[in-house]
Amino acid sequence: MIKFLIKNLLPLIVLLGFLAGWFLPAPGKWGYSLNLVYPCTFLVFLLQGMSVDIKALKQIRQCSSAVLIGALASQALAPFLGSLMLPYIHEDFKVGFALICVMGPTLVSGTVIASSAGAEKATCIMITILVNILAVFMIPFTLKYMIGAEVDLNPASLLIKLMLIVLLPAIIGQLICLKKPAIRTDFARGIKFAPIYILGFIIYMSVSKNSDELRDVETTKMLSLILPSLFVHFMCFAAIWYSAKLVKMKWGYKVAVAFVASQKTLPVAVAVWSMAFDKEHTFAVVAIIVFHMVQIYFDGMLAPFVASADEGKIEELTIPEDSIEAEGPNAAEETDAPEDSQD
Repeated sequence: MIKFLIKNLLPLIVLLGFLAGWFLPAPGKWGYSLNLVYPCTFLVFLLQGMSVDIKALKQIRQCSSAVLIGALASQALAPFLGSLMLPYIHEDFKVGFALICVMGPTLVSGTVIASSAGAEKATCIMITILVNILAVFMIPFTLKYMIGAEVDLNPASLLIKLMLIVLLPAIIGQLICLKKPAIRTDFARGIKFAPIYILGFIIYMSVSKNSDELRDVETTKMLSLILPSLFVHFMCFAAIWYSAKLVKMKWGYKVAVAFVASQKTLPVAVAVWSMAFDKEHTFAVVAIIVFHMVQIYFDGMLAPFVASADEGKIEELTIPEDSIEAEGPNAAEETDAPEDSQD
């Protein structure tokens, strides 16, 4: 039981924050009234910046095609696929569905699941870092493309918020660890788990503020988000997989880019929703949570099949051992099920 809770910590905390805000909103409303959402969001990305090991970037030349395919799929194909699904999404959830579709890759869970399927870990980390940096600058404009007709969105204003609340704290966190590398190991558990609980608290405060409206949401409407979420994620995964196969990409690289680039990060989506949409689009967070859970559990079930598909035939990669060392607190035991993650 404890092992299950640890493996699924992020989705469970997210779900707990959502349900607590729904049924026990008073403390969350108080926290929201104190404007705690912004400092909590800043702290999440500060800690995530501390958790990421950028040594993998040294190997960019060896897997540039994987990075390129991943970037195109994450920041062009996924928003396009999402826009195809928008007409079938209930009005209450359209903004949230569009938000999650334009996000970059998950910061940890994608790498953990991909590694369990036979991916080259340094490539996973590199794709995660580079595509997320790109996403910060792309999100305002791809979001405008997807829902510009539905909401009044100022891309420049949103870009500034993303840089201040997401990119800046991540850079500060990385600089702290470069200056004092021991922090990453001395406070490994805190750096790994604290962002998950803080994210749950952010969701709790934001949902609490709008708990009266959320109680009117029908369960069937929530469940209707599963198939569109699965469509976007699976089609993105398949397109990446066959594109990598077309360019004869090595197995470890192919698995890395397919799993990592097809996933979408929850913390950034929640941050954008809290900053720009939680007042007028209360229900948007429901679509974000459903999409995240769909991708995590789908990939968790798919990973063992991918691992066995080329079992015993995985090519030896040329990446040096020191470049694929565990990324500090992000290192996790490879399992068939989704591991605890920060997004």
